[in-house]
Amino acid sequence: MSKTKQPQPSSPSQLRSPQLEIRLPPLHPIQQEVLTDPARFKVVVCGRQWGKTTVGAIECFRVAAQGGFAWWVGPTFPVGQHGWRMIERLSRQIPGVNILGRPESTITFPTGGMIQL
Repeated sequence: MSKTKQPQPSSPSQLRSPQLEIRLPPLHPIQQEVLTDPARFKVVVCGRQWGKTTVGAIECFRVAAQGGFAWWVGPTFPVGQHGWRMIERLSRQIPGVNILGRPESTITFPTGGMIQL
């Protein structure tokens, strides 16, 4: 019985996975500042239509895409759905993501990260 040898990549670039481009909603400079701030905990005091939901959804997505766990919490289920829909849209851009709707409301990423409503 003969063994077949698997072809080896000829260069290190063949070992890398292709880059994935994620499209985020447009952000204004202060939203960008909040997202890039290295603080573990962030308190943002701002008015209506500042974009709190957008910033929170992007942050949950970022944490889970990097293998962490995030919760999207709201006072009622309908209120929580606003951000959850944005998180779902962002997550659908990643191949291999598993989105479970109600009642689980869980998104599992190939990195091992997870978001729950």
